[in-house]
Amino acid sequence: MSIIRSLLRFIMGEPKPAAARAAATPRASVTSAEPAARPAERSASEAEPESETSILARSEVLGRDRALLGYAFSLHDAAAGKVRVDTARTRGLLDEVLVGTLLDKAGELLAKRTTYLPVWTGFVLNPLAQRLVGTRAMLVLRPETPDTSPAPELLAAAAALRAAGLELALENHLGSPWFKALVPLAGALVIDSKSGSPADLQVLSSRLKVECPGLQWLAWNVDTEEDFEHLKRLGCVAFQGGFVTHREDWSGNRMAPHSLRVASLINQLRDDTGTREIAEVLKHDMALTYRLLRYVNAVAWGINNPISSIEHALVVLGNYPLRRWLALLLFGSARNNAAANALMDLALTRARLMELLGKARLSREECEQLFMLGMFSLIDVIMQVPLERALSPLKLQQPVADALLSGSGPLADYLALAQAVERGDEARLADTSERLGVAAGELNRLQFEALLWVQAGSGAESPAP
Repeated sequence: MSIIRSLLRFIMGEPKPAAARAAATPRASVTSAEPAARPAERSASEAEPESETSILARSEVLGRDRALLGYAFSLHDAAAGKVRVDTARTRGLLDEVLVGTLLDKAGELLAKRTTYLPVWTGFVLNPLAQRLVGTRAMLVLRPETPDTSPAPELLAAAAALRAAGLELALENHLGSPWFKALVPLAGALVIDSKSGSPADLQVLSSRLKVECPGLQWLAWNVDTEEDFEHLKRLGCVAFQGGFVTHREDWSGNRMAPHSLRVASLINQLRDDTGTREIAEVLKHDMALTYRLLRYVNAVAWGINNPISSIEHALVVLGNYPLRRWLALLLFGSARNNAAANALMDLALTRARLMELLGKARLSREECEQLFMLGMFSLIDVIMQVPLERALSPLKLQQPVADALLSGSGPLADYLALAQAVERGDEARLADTSERLGVAAGELNRLQFEALLWVQAGSGAESPAP
């Protein structure tokens, strides 16, 4: 029952109870926290990154079975002002913006989903690191000087954080003094899959088994299915990169009959077909009818008698939520594996982010189009059919079709902005956010809202790698 009620919030956008909102509020504002030490002077060439002007990039991290493990966050260099990172002060400021923004605006997400946060080693002395204890965060430590062992106070601080339960990972500097000093405290190694050839990665795998037995390793910037399979064979347990939404040649695949029936219903709703006509279509699909009645009976608050007819169920649910429910069911035949579920979460996050961005700028009808645009932006990847074939049964409104098929039209910038946040595409991020009038603080806040909205609907937490 709790899962179904979560699904209602998922579709209807029902606000959380006050107690739940209070529980999600961070313990203190990030602006009150100070780093361990700050020089009195700074170079005139250094910019001052701020949380309200720095956009966080987000990417999904999947496990070996392609289940969603969590999210990797980082700062867009362009949004952070391309500040110099050759001083401890500037490195500390960048880490504060990254971690502080998440603590201040996404405390609930940190508690429920694994978040991978790249920070410089010196961050372990920052009070913000202590505030991550008790969350699902993993600090991915980067060396200021790989050829030098960290100072004793840094090692002591890192050991204290690890003892308190905060997970630590290391960037790949295997064999360096920095790595050797910290590896006893680390649970994982993060490699850049683009840093070497497949043969180089094979050698790295062999070295790890000898020098660091038991150390898990995670692969970032995995671009293709071939790369994913190679790294999986080598023993990687978590993967991030373009392979998640990689498109292949699916020209020989066809849409399932179930999906075609649901597409027909979506079209009839858009054409304002009457309840009786839609009910007639549902009556010919027992599985859809069962799902609809079970769902509406589970969430129909204030109704004393069970809903036993399709017509009554359609009236109770309403046209707008029904469209979203059917859009979810459209992918029902594909949602039988972890990969499809992770893609569905990504599509829903896009959809919700775009809808939230549109609320201050567009009409309700256009916001609904944005939601459907985000939902259908990965329909070909989820269903593994060519995009044109996947969209052909749907009578999409022209702005949605234009944005999906040619990247044009009045809604295209919203999709481009959502994708830029995921891909770390700084040029497109700057261009589209300026055209839409979206400030960094707004975009950060809304992407967290979208992630939490999807989290509430799925009712799931991060599995262990």
